[in-house]
Amino acid sequence: MTVTGADIFTKGLIFAEERLRGRAHFLQANALDLPFREKFDVIGAFDVIEHIDDDLAALKEIHKALKPGGGILMTVLRHMFLWSAVDTTTHHKRRYSGAELRRNVQAVGFHMVRQLSFGMLTLPLQYLSRRVLMKKGARHSDVLELDEHPIRDLVLRELLELDQIPIRWGINYPCGASLMVIAHKAG
Repeated sequence: MTVTGADIFTKGLIFAEERLRGRAHFLQANALDLPFREKFDVIGAFDVIEHIDDDLAALKEIHKALKPGGGILMTVLRHMFLWSAVDTTTHHKRRYSGAELRRNVQAVGFHMVRQLSFGMLTLPLQYLSRRVLMKKGARHSDVLELDEHPIRDLVLRELLELDQIPIRWGINYPCGASLMVIAHKAG
């Protein structure tokens, strides 16, 4: 398998290269103008699309970069009620509803295989962090979920592991902090 990673920011590319140490090729690319046509079997876009003003244009570029029959695995943030200074600080443009994401993916020509929510067990903690513990106008460093803390991080990792068990059984949560889409381009 050949793995290619792309990011618009060189800092992200350097970080990824250090973590993967030669197990992938990296290039700087803009999701709104990908330099590929029918090149990849699968493209992963993990927490990317919500950062792009024209998300439909980015999805069209991903569609063009896939071989016929190719697939996309994509995660995005869910629930506008979670919108806070964290989103502003991290340059998010939106959070999605399930219907909105499905509509956008299908609008550019993808066929849905599965859409699912995840992060259901951490959703109440995110809500608490963003609505109760965070004061209006707080800086992102003041938000619990972005500060590193070993014990809290361990608890969150364990909750996310538990969160995956029903998903592996094919159960779709009615809500969660994030959405995942698995879709394919017609062959």
